[in-house]
Amino acid sequence: MRERMNTEEFAARVAAPLKAGVPVSDGFEARVMHAVEQAPRTWWRRPMAMTPLRLVAMAAGFGALMVLGGYRLAQRGLSPDAVAAASANTVHLVRFVFADANATTVALAGDFNDWSRSATPLEPAGAAGLWVIEVPLAPGRHEYAFVVDGERWVADPTAHSSRDEFGQESSVIRVGREVSFGT
Repeated sequence: MRERMNTEEFAARVAAPLKAGVPVSDGFEARVMHAVEQAPRTWWRRPMAMTPLRLVAMAAGFGALMVLGGYRLAQRGLSPDAVAAASANTVHLVRFVFADANATTVALAGDFNDWSRSATPLEPAGAAGLWVIEVPLAPGRHEYAFVVDGERWVADPTAHSSRDEFGQESSVIRVGREVSFGT
């Protein structure tokens, strides 16, 4: 029973920063709305009269897309929730969380920042010992590790690991069509 409570406490500590909002700079909403207003109106953004025939055609097209999409997912054995569709030029914002109550600094090093010990520092999150950062990653396979106190390299305990030719352990994340922590 004690082990279950520790697991639940740990899950709550890890989940808290993941549920937290992402702060944006002052005037962010105004800049976005200005950019939207300044965007040229293309043919698909022009107002269109919605006649009953157009509504029926749109509903039929949407229904066909849903049926075909579900069929393709079923063929692959995937549920719609398991798929994160992405094109080759999509960048994904990935949140990395690390727990170590004794750490004074934590950084993220990986193939996406040339394995720099200091380029991507994590920030302390709500609970003591929790560290978090969000990193934009391009689709593909990425290897990474946490650097604790500038010296100790630690593989992510929640992800699959890989060893390089020197025996150093690192973690693996796949970003893209299907986001997964694995090889």
